[in-house]
Amino acid sequence: MEDVEFKGAHALEEDIKYIVSKLRVLRTCALFGRTSRPILKYHGGVLKGIPLSDDNFFNIEDLIDDIEFPKANIYALDASMKLIFDFGSFKVYAVKVVIERFKKYRSEVFSSYYRLISAENREDALRELSKIEYRVILKLLNVVSNSIVLLDRPIFNNAFYHILTKASAYRNNLLIGLCKSSSITLEDGTPLIGYLCMRAGVLGLRRWYYYPLFREDKLNLHILILKLSSEDNFLAFRVDVYDYKNRPIDEIVRRIASLEDPSHPGYPYPLIRAHRDSKLRKYEISILREYILDNLAFNMNLDDSVMLRREELEGRSSFMG
Repeated sequence: MEDVEFKGAHALEEDIKYIVSKLRVLRTCALFGRTSRPILKYHGGVLKGIPLSDDNFFNIEDLIDDIEFPKANIYALDASMKLIFDFGSFKVYAVKVVIERFKKYRSEVFSSYYRLISAENREDALRELSKIEYRVILKLLNVVSNSIVLLDRPIFNNAFYHILTKASAYRNNLLIGLCKSSSITLEDGTPLIGYLCMRAGVLGLRRWYYYPLFREDKLNLHILILKLSSEDNFLAFRVDVYDYKNRPIDEIVRRIASLEDPSHPGYPYPLIRAHRDSKLRKYEISILREYILDNLAFNMNLDDSVMLRREELEGRSSFMG
C-alpha cells in the first residue's frame, strides 16, 4: 500500500510548537518563582488573591502521622447523565444521582435518585443536571448533621453557594468540594494549578497543599490547592472548604488525606466510590426508556409511574422520595 501524505502535518507541527512554547514559559516561571496574585472570576466580578509565596506550600507527609479515621459520618455525592432518546428537535437524558455513606471503613448507598431531562442539546442538559445535583445536596444538608459532605465540584462560584453554606452551618456539617479542573489563573493568565505543580517539583515536594490563596473574609470559606499522590502523573486539584467551626486548615487536610485509598491513589476514595455507583447501568437505562414508551402507549402520568416502579431500579433508601 502506498504511503498517503498527511496533509495536516504542517499545521500539527505548528500546534505542537505552540503548546511546547507555553509549557516552556510555565516551566521557566516555576524555576524562578512568581509573586503574582491568583485571579478568580465569578458571576459577580473578579477576586484578586494573595501574592504567591513558597512559604504557603505545606508538606502533607508532615501532617498524617498517627492519624485516625474521622469518626463523623462521611457522605459523598456524584451524578451521571446519558442520552436515551434523540428526537431531533429535543433530546431526552437519563440522570442518576447517588449519595454514598461511609462510617468506620464501611460504605453503603445512602440514596439514589433518578430524573429525566428534556433539552435541545447537551449543554442545556448539563445546566439542568447541575441544578438537580445542587437540590439533592441541599436536601442532604438539611437531613444529616455533624457530618462531612464531599462533592466533586467547587462550592464557591455557583448560584446555590449561600444556600448551601447556610444549610451546612445550621446542621453543623463540614462541606468540602473538590474540583479536578480549575479556572483560577495568575494575573498574566498562567494556569494556577499547573504553575503550583511545577513549582512544588522544583521545591522537592511530592504530596503537598498550598494555602492561602484568597482572604477568607472575602469568601466566607477556604480555597486551597491539594496534591495527595506522590506520583508525578497525578495532578493537584482545587479544594473548597466551608467549615462553620473554622478549624485549622491542616486538620481539614488531614481528614481529606485519610480518605485516600492505596488502591486508588491521588483522590479521596468516597468520591471514587460515589462516581462508580452513580454510573447508569444498561438495565437502568432500559427501564427508564420503557417508562417513556409505556406512557406513550397508555397515556399514563410519567412522574407517578417513575415513583411507583422506582424499586425496579435500585431498591435503595427512600431518602429522596
